[in-house]
Amino acid sequence: MKFSKKHTELLMSFSSSLAHWGAAGALGTIYFTDWRCIVTLIPFYNGAFVGEPKTKTYTC
Repeated sequence: MKFSKKHTELLMSFSSSLAHWGAAGALGTIYFTDWRCIVTLIPFYNGAFVGEPKTKTYTC
């Protein structure tokens, strides 16, 4: 099966949806895994680590 102009147009029509789903998936992964190196940079979530003793060393 060759990749033709029709396939390119179809992919471009879904690019916005793919970008939004990818961003939502990335943010969901960061939220649910509590990826501390990244979430400390998010302003509204940074307060979750105030006053918490650091038990691990993070290389961020």
